[in-house]
Amino acid sequence: MMDDTKETNHDAYELRSLPESQSAGDAFGSNDRDQANMARMGKDQEMKRVFRQVSLISFTAIIMGTWQWMLMANTQGLINGGRGGLFWSYIWTLAGYGLLAASLADMASMCPTAGGQYHWVSEFSPPKYQQVLSYVSGWLSALSWQAGNASGLFLCAKLIQALIAIGNPAYAAPAWQGWLLVVAVTLICVFFNIFAEPLLPHMQNLFLPVYVGAFIATVAVMCALCPHVDAYTALIEVTNEGGWSSSGLALMVGQISAIFALGGSDAAAHMSEEVRDAGLSVPRAMIGSILLNGIIGFIALIPFLFALPSIDDAVSDPSGFPLVYVLNLAGMPNVTIALIFLQLLILMVGNVAYQAATGRQTFAFARDGGMP
Repeated sequence: MMDDTKETNHDAYELRSLPESQSAGDAFGSNDRDQANMARMGKDQEMKRVFRQVSLISFTAIIMGTWQWMLMANTQGLINGGRGGLFWSYIWTLAGYGLLAASLADMASMCPTAGGQYHWVSEFSPPKYQQVLSYVSGWLSALSWQAGNASGLFLCAKLIQALIAIGNPAYAAPAWQGWLLVVAVTLICVFFNIFAEPLLPHMQNLFLPVYVGAFIATVAVMCALCPHVDAYTALIEVTNEGGWSSSGLALMVGQISAIFALGGSDAAAHMSEEVRDAGLSVPRAMIGSILLNGIIGFIALIPFLFALPSIDDAVSDPSGFPLVYVLNLAGMPNVTIALIFLQLLILMVGNVAYQAATGRQTFAFARDGGMP
């Protein structure tokens, strides 16, 4: 598998410096650098390059959705580490992901392929171990992206049920209805990726301002309308409600919330074969998206921690989302419904994009013989 990826790094660096032709490129929208990279990697161009720099940054930023995941999928962090644990684990996780994204972006600039990590492992590992390491890496990546796709679809279904529960407190949110909602959300994403795929870049550009606007509105409500705890409780105090043997161990377990919220910058790499001038656009999108999401995620996390008077009440809220608990403290149910609906809308757009990236990674791995 992937014997055609054993090129020299020297050739890859030379390709990055080739001047771009002034011509319109081939029928797929590739420029000279794109064509040279695909030829060097031994791949045929099979998809149109419909993405440009801005649309790819929008695509990756919305897939990451850091500020959304940090405020909604934080139950593990609140139970294991508490407010202070969530705050500090976010900082060191962001620092680690920044270094990781820089490394992956450098490899993406040399080898812009939808395969991403498994291809780079094959290129840069010792020849003796290329095949086995690339194969293992490919399966880990494929399974991770499939699981991540499922988690986003599940979260959308739970948000729909949360919205119903806010409007109708008697609603019990039965599991079978949640499952049907997951199926419905999945079919919407599949339909869009099959029949409306050329619209994907435009949809991402359209919703990036919505993504940032919803962030501003949510932060404003938490700052202005919710009750606040003191700074030590919000940012320093580490708690251990999960029953672990020490607060340090609880903190290590709870950092999964920050890890989950900050992942996904490599989505840009899996769209490499649909991006014009991928050797430049993809690494810029990877770095740009983690900078954007890292900053606004940090800004959103701080007022959330201050506006959280009770961890126990937050994690046991009937909606299943600590963010709904916090927004309800503002005493304006219609505002809560509007903000959660915006969250749902953006997550649906993110799920369409996430499914696209997942499909491209799976396609590339199968193309290289990694899947049956």
